[in-house]
Amino acid sequence: MHLYKQQPIRQLLACLLSHTPAESEGRDGGHEPDVDDEFDDDEEAVKGMARLFCEVAEAYIQLVLSAQPDVLAPVEALLDVTAHPEQDIYSMSFSFWHKLSRQLTIGVIELQSQPSLTVPGSPIANNQAVNSTAAEQARRREFFRPAFEKLISLVRGRMRLPQGFQRMRSSEKADWRRYRHAWSDVLLDAAAAVGEQRALQLLLQPLADLSQASSQGKEFDWKAAELALHCVRSISSLNFNVNEPQLENLLGALPTLPLQSQPPQLSYTAALVMSSFAEWMDRSIQAGHCVGLIQRLLPVLLTALGNNASAAAAAVAVRDLCDSCGKHMGPCLNDLSTLYQKTLEAGAATKAAQAAAAAAAVAGPLGGPILTAAQRSAAGAA
Repeated sequence: MHLYKQQPIRQLLACLLSHTPAESEGRDGGHEPDVDDEFDDDEEAVKGMARLFCEVAEAYIQLVLSAQPDVLAPVEALLDVTAHPEQDIYSMSFSFWHKLSRQLTIGVIELQSQPSLTVPGSPIANNQAVNSTAAEQARRREFFRPAFEKLISLVRGRMRLPQGFQRMRSSEKADWRRYRHAWSDVLLDAAAAVGEQRALQLLLQPLADLSQASSQGKEFDWKAAELALHCVRSISSLNFNVNEPQLENLLGALPTLPLQSQPPQLSYTAALVMSSFAEWMDRSIQAGHCVGLIQRLLPVLLTALGNNASAAAAAVAVRDLCDSCGKHMGPCLNDLSTLYQKTLEAGAATKAAQAAAAAAAVAGPLGGPILTAAQRSAAGAA
């Protein structure tokens, strides 16, 4: 689109989306809604305006990607939509955040495909074009970084376990997990946009605050710890460096959490964090990092296997650690043997049986105990 055509559309877009929907409690620094706002008393009007915001922003995503000051209002408007308490409204914005994040992180943005940026037979010109494209992409990501950091804070607040979670019926817990999974996808988009290291800094800060509070004798907020672990697990598919110290420190700190004295949901999520980063641990250990980490983590899983509420997650973690890091488990034979017995005691559930089979498969080649026919049959029952 030519510049002279873009300008009036950009102005219209900024003008339209500068009128935000009703404020909600979900935004940082939340306040009481403005009673004079014409949308406060009309849910359908709020929903219609939110839908319009999202559709216009998505339709003109390339203009938003220009990363000029006049697109800040549309982005702020979409943050207001995401912060709305009603699912029918906030979910409208999810597609916009995914598309914007995707455009900012795809490695080669549209500028690189423009014919004017490539000169056949001229490697110098081509390199200059690639460098120019990379610089423009970096500028855009920096421009939108504050908005995505706000989004991370907003999303994190939506995923804290509700009061009375342990007393919920199974169907209610399933509904909650689906709700949390939807927000986890948004968190992953936001984390990709701000970058792996910055995302970890933001998501791990609550754990640092908890550590400081505990050192001052304050009560341990297990839900805050569980939320931080879940958030980090949600972004495990990002491409973390094998020498990422924040990840190594987090995994190394899991055995220091007061898991046995807290509700089993904390152990459940801690086990799933181990499972999610099993492949990363393998690569990191091969690169000379995370020395002795697996030996410190396996006892945590032994404890989690002893509780029905966390046993399934622990079994998944045992399976994935054995599959990904089996070659590094030479010093762990005693723990592997105990894990094998624990997983068999957990019952005939598929996850437990798979974990037992994985532990047995690792222990055997490493010189572990020889399994009886009955034990091999039980382990292979999955």
